[in-house]
Amino acid sequence: TATTITLVAMDGYEYSLDGEDWQTSNVFENLAPNTEYTFYQRIAETNTHYASAISEKLVVKTIKHTAENPVAPETLEITATTITLVAMDGYEYSLDGETWQSSNVFKNLAPNTEYSFYQRKAETETYYASEISAKLVVNTYISGNVNNDDEVTLDDVVLLAQYVAGWD
Repeated sequence: TATTITLVAMDGYEYSLDGEDWQTSNVFENLAPNTEYTFYQRIAETNTHYASAISEKLVVKTIKHTAENPVAPETLEITATTITLVAMDGYEYSLDGETWQSSNVFKNLAPNTEYSFYQRKAETETYYASEISAKLVVNTYISGNVNNDDEVTLDDVVLLAQYVAGWD
């Protein structure tokens, strides 16, 4: 696991992490995640014979922790071209559930467009990335510059009123 390594138990054997301190248990606990450890074994000393020489080393690496699945992201701010999600420490964010970014801000979006957002706990040295969250569906606002001429004018207001009224 991320914090325990269990070696195959053999009757009459003892086990060590450093080749000096020995234990009868084949289980080593409270280890660090994603870390290599070197193990040894030997036949334990008894009343009739000395302990054997130590075995060759066995190198085993603990795995990373599995992160808990996150909840769906929440929006902090919405504009016509930018959506900002609530930032979560150690998380990353996605528009498609495949491409991830550390920033919780998505810029250069199209006005009046529906987007789906996801989040997950980012992979670290000791944790795997979590599964992705449920999606959050958000619409960007309608831009004041409806006709995309780089100015907000009376023409934009008329077009917006026609849109709200349901006219083409």
